[in-house]
Amino acid sequence: MGRVLLGRVTLVLSVAMAIAMASAGFAQPGLAVFVAGAASAGWMRRRGAQAAAGAAAERLVGSHIHRLRAGGIIWGHRPTGRGGDIDLVVLGPWIAAIEIKHGSGRVRVHSDGSVRVGRSWLPGRPVRQAVGNAAALRRSLRSENFVDAILCVSEMRGRTRIVETDHGKLVVTSARRLRSAIRRLPHRTSMSEGRLMAESIMHG
Repeated sequence: MGRVLLGRVTLVLSVAMAIAMASAGFAQPGLAVFVAGAASAGWMRRRGAQAAAGAAAERLVGSHIHRLRAGGIIWGHRPTGRGGDIDLVVLGPWIAAIEIKHGSGRVRVHSDGSVRVGRSWLPGRPVRQAVGNAAALRRSLRSENFVDAILCVSEMRGRTRIVETDHGKLVVTSARRLRSAIRRLPHRTSMSEGRLMAESIMHG
């Protein structure tokens, strides 16, 4: 989300600069249109690349999670009152909200919630997003049961671990280890109750 906002701000500033150049006589109107168009095209390419990487990460997770025996598995749940969606929800006997990010390498989670994968930083606030997703899922389910937050970095190297941050506690794992990470979570409900929760989300 942070990178999206930055891209939009950059686009607006580029368009404003191009218009100002044309108005001041430093550039012809055609050049101003070209500058604005180039900025727009660059922003769209970056957005397209991010979307493709995100879709690839979710496909990789799907290839590893499909054999998990759970009461319900829901992709792209959007709780009421929350702007974004939860990438993956697992219900029964666990209750987990899973945020999926594309990345390859060793993962370092800092106390402020920033996440480094290899030599790159994950955009936005993935830890805050994952913990917030768990809280939003609990509210949407109107449940007193605890909801576990999971950050899944698609090609993370190393073992699954539990991390404490300023935003809360969460599990950090890879797509390949996600199924086993979920199985090790405490049981928060029954399979049948998880199935009912999933049905209420799908038909609510």
